[in-house]
Amino acid sequence: HPENMPYLPNLSASGIDFPSTLESVEKYYFDQALKLADGNESRAASLLGLSRDKFRYRRKKQP
Repeated sequence: HPENMPYLPNLSASGIDFPSTLESVEKYYFDQALKLADGNESRAASLLGLSRDKFRYRRKKQP
């Protein structure tokens, strides 16, 4: 696992907290993109295949 990569639980009969898992994965990739882009949101968005507006909107929604 790369540093700070979120734990991805295995799906079992008892289920998983899917929304929380998605939030963790999204936050990880947003943080990584911002790091690679030296904090530039437009470049980070491009690295993730998102528009700058979509990137900012989804980042704001993160806990």
